[in-house]
Amino acid sequence: MAYHVRFLNITDFYPKPLFDIDKIITLYSQLSANSITDLSTVDTQDIINYFIDNIESKKYDYAVAVYKRDMYSDVEIVGIGTVLYENKLIHNCGICAHIEDVVVDVRHRKNRLFTNIIKLLVKECKKKGCYKMILNCNEKLQQTYLDVLRNEDINVKTDCCVMAYL
Repeated sequence: MAYHVRFLNITDFYPKPLFDIDKIITLYSQLSANSITDLSTVDTQDIINYFIDNIESKKYDYAVAVYKRDMYSDVEIVGIGTVLYENKLIHNCGICAHIEDVVVDVRHRKNRLFTNIIKLLVKECKKKGCYKMILNCNEKLQQTYLDVLRNEDINVKTDCCVMAYL
């Protein structure tokens, strides 16, 4: 078995998806009860267009952990994380990154994939010159995020965050 963490790109979806799109939706359903749970209500092409539009916009990057059991099996996405880049007027029109929606399939969680996804997203934020990263996660995962970031030699602050759900 082999794992690899990399970014999604348009060629993953066009001309034909390299991954089972339903498995991506199922993966997100492990993240939140508010995710799509009935795959029959989802138009696969809408999901493909969602990813292509976001990737083309250059406002999003998606780090994925892919798994291939052997040379004869299909590649499967077993983890994913999102970073959204927000252009700001402050900090000399700097970029603030929002890392969120990081999830690894429950069957693959003992393989450091979560850590490797976060590290890849952080590396890309640094490469793009982001002045700040905001990591959105539930309280149970906060320490895990902090441990990964501290190992990346990043000045981490947990001073304030107020979230209002509408």
